[in-house]
Amino acid sequence: LTRHSETSTSVIKTNKNPQYIIFFIRDISDNILYQHQLEKEKRKAQESDRLKTAFLGNMSHEIRTPMNAIIGFSELLNDPETSKKERKEYTNLINTNSYELLDLIDDIIDVSKIEAGQVKIRKTTCPLQNIFNQLYDQFQEIIQRDKKPIKLISEIPDELKDIQIFSDAYHLRQALQHLISNAIKFTEQGKVSFGYSILREANNDLIRFHVKDSGLGIPEDKQDVIFQRFRQVEESNIRNYSGAGLGLTISKKIVELLDGQIGLTSKPGKGSEFYFTLPLETKDKKTEKEGIRKTPLPNYDWSEKKILIAEDIEANYLYIEAILMQTNATIIWAADGNQAADQCITDQDIDLVLMDIQLPGLDGYEATQVIKKHRPNLPVIALTAFAADNEKEKSLKAGCDEYLTKPVKPQVILDSINHFL
Repeated sequence: LTRHSETSTSVIKTNKNPQYIIFFIRDISDNILYQHQLEKEKRKAQESDRLKTAFLGNMSHEIRTPMNAIIGFSELLNDPETSKKERKEYTNLINTNSYELLDLIDDIIDVSKIEAGQVKIRKTTCPLQNIFNQLYDQFQEIIQRDKKPIKLISEIPDELKDIQIFSDAYHLRQALQHLISNAIKFTEQGKVSFGYSILREANNDLIRFHVKDSGLGIPEDKQDVIFQRFRQVEESNIRNYSGAGLGLTISKKIVELLDGQIGLTSKPGKGSEFYFTLPLETKDKKTEKEGIRKTPLPNYDWSEKKILIAEDIEANYLYIEAILMQTNATIIWAADGNQAADQCITDQDIDLVLMDIQLPGLDGYEATQVIKKHRPNLPVIALTAFAADNEKEKSLKAGCDEYLTKPVKPQVILDSINHFL
């Protein structure tokens, strides 16, 4: 044990002759320790400020880049000399950049929700093969779109292809999605594979998920901090790639919420393997297999149906109207909650309601409650930009029959409506 002390001396004289020397010794170990802690906290605060500044600068770049494409190509669509081929190309670029911007916003919201303790884990029976097939289709489309020379491999052991674990399917898929996206981003060519296996241990069994790539690799001195928020943006080589660097942070937090552990092995130039383990929980309950293949936009005919769209933003209404026009349904518009409730009460021919939540007057919850009081069998689908974990529960409790979050794809809207008509 090391202690720190401070000493001083004084001389006592008699008749101007030194007689005694007095030594004073004071233990200052606590003071030294306190100073070291202050210096440590100061360095930590300075590092945090530096990383946040770098993060905000990168975030500005990541937001403005897709916005520049969205605004720019939208302006070009207004040019009467733009050809049909160019319009199609510009529209595809607007869609691509819009979803990139949405992914960034989702990441920021997810990190905030996780740190605020607002993420709720809801475990159900999860058929892993369905989740992996969905992930494969999603990222195979991205690889083909970006024309990257990467082979995507889904490694599902034959003996485990039908396994169903008891976990939170949404958040499990989210954790894997960020890891796969990260692997593809930092792999210029080669392969990216993802899969799972079972680890048998004395006390408990674990399921191990992995994502491997043949990409850049991560230096050993960076592997301890790679999952920390803001860390990616400080590396000069990572600045060559898009993204805010929040994906690995989100994956780590989600895995921990699922009572698991995450790690990686990597060598620069040799690729990386990210993996995480979860307690293996299974249920005997069978889960119906979900559709996993893409189908063309359905051709519904609702000629005899009337649909009310409750939406205060005209652009959003016009979008939904454009989707429903092909179905031959009669479409009416209510721009506030009071109007939506009144129309449903007075017009008994209305067959279904698409209900925004944030409406002037009565909000979507209140308007739905009024509607259900007078017409309990009228289907109401909540179509909202609110995406918090408890919003679906609140919508259903208010009387909504279904809950969809914006932005929503045309096929999702049509399939949901068709379920109730």
